[in-house]
Amino acid sequence: MNSPLEHVDVLQIGGYPPPHGGVAIHVQELAARLRARSISCVVLNPAAAGAPSEPGVLRFAGGRGRQFLAMLGAIWRLAPRAIHVHIAAGAQALPWVALFARSMPLRTSLVTIHSGLFPAALASARPWRRLLYRRSLDAFTWIIAVNPNILDALSSLGIHPAKVRVIPAFFPVPAAAPASPDQALARLRAQCDVLLFTSGFMHPDWGILSVARALHALNGVRAGLVVVQSGDTAPEYEREVRATLPDPARALFYQEVPHERFLQILAASDIYVRASLYDGDSNAVREALSAGKSVVASDCVPRPPGCVLFRSASQPALDAALSNLAAAGAQRNADAQASLESSEQLLDLYQHLLGPSLCERKVHA
Repeated sequence: MNSPLEHVDVLQIGGYPPPHGGVAIHVQELAARLRARSISCVVLNPAAAGAPSEPGVLRFAGGRGRQFLAMLGAIWRLAPRAIHVHIAAGAQALPWVALFARSMPLRTSLVTIHSGLFPAALASARPWRRLLYRRSLDAFTWIIAVNPNILDALSSLGIHPAKVRVIPAFFPVPAAAPASPDQALARLRAQCDVLLFTSGFMHPDWGILSVARALHALNGVRAGLVVVQSGDTAPEYEREVRATLPDPARALFYQEVPHERFLQILAASDIYVRASLYDGDSNAVREALSAGKSVVASDCVPRPPGCVLFRSASQPALDAALSNLAAAGAQRNADAQASLESSEQLLDLYQHLLGPSLCERKVHA
């Protein structure tokens, strides 16, 4: 039997859990679904030393330059039929990741722009840098934008619309098994009329402090809060969040939970709150809607139908949105499930791009 690294259809380059952010979960889920369609996939992950090993995932520790050269070497060694790069922050990495696409000029290459900061980065860039970004994007066969704002930013750069697909970075999760919360979560659930859930990096941009402050506005309701943190924590910010809570006994903090555990916590909650100041799309918002949960989210980016929106960075607007929803009783958000867009069309695009070569390989097998 051939080693899984002797033949590679798709080489993904991007985050991979841990940490368990939305982009990393998307890369993990995409790899699993490609393999389920008999499309071999390897992930190149620039990660810190000590990250766990996993079949089909190659991690590269060290400085950025060392990681970059090592990943270029892996691309040449594995000779994939397609390269898919995931951009998670701003636009500064574009000129570098374009070299991954140009390193295999006869291969199909894709880049997914996940970053909610991407439009602002382009808008503030000087003309020479915008030209550099455009030339970098020209290296890719396809560009995936996770929301319409990113599509508009690409259009302003002069990228032809036919080259861009708008596809959210979300795969529907299977119907959740009955939640099996740990004892602390079970006790909190029993103490609360309404249980709020938020997640993200412990940083002001994710608005976790705003969610803690909003608990003070839920008068007459026994409200609790669960926070799931990803990545490195900011101790001072976390202390401020904890100090803001009206009742610390009705709050739980988790860090770096596996995706399955995240979904169990989501199943035990009533309202998912996304108070971020910017977003690409937010996998967690779509997962909450898919699970039938009420979702309160900032309007910093277009959100899926079914979200209760509030003005981004406005504490009074968040307080009012949560108060109204809690007073009405958080209801199962069944209508939002049917209208959720997902990344299934990305799999269809891959099948179209790689179909002939896959069929040829099966004939000669």
